[in-house]
Amino acid sequence: MNADRIKRLRDRKPLTGCDERTVVTLQQTWGMSEARVFGHRLGADALCVRTDLSVGSALANLRRVLMCSASMLAVIDENGHEGDPMRDAVSIVRELQREGLGMLGLIECGVDEEGREGAATISPPHAPAPSANDGAVAVTAATAAAA
Repeated sequence: MNADRIKRLRDRKPLTGCDERTVVTLQQTWGMSEARVFGHRLGADALCVRTDLSVGSALANLRRVLMCSASMLAVIDENGHEGDPMRDAVSIVRELQREGLGMLGLIECGVDEEGREGAATISPPHAPAPSANDGAVAVTAATAAAA
């Protein structure tokens, strides 16, 4: 039953039935329409989020987007010149993306732990298998709270 509850959460499509106006309003609320950051978007270009996406798809897509943009920043950083202030900006953005990936992992763990009673061990669904040099295999709630 708990596995079914987790699957239902990942399979949910919270934007199903939303009209175009609602989607644009949500995107504005989520900061996706900041003209200073993303430029002005008009017409069909104003829409970005699909209404048929599931929560699980959104999590997977977010991880892919963060990883792709971090890769692009690494290329920019590698091709920059020593002393270029843009390298500092790139470094800061890469750190923010790294933190974002951590927050995404935490959300994924929370989604997957939903419905599990008394679970103290968090096992991220997308984490690579630990190697012999990794030390700890899992993070407990007590360990995480102490960090």
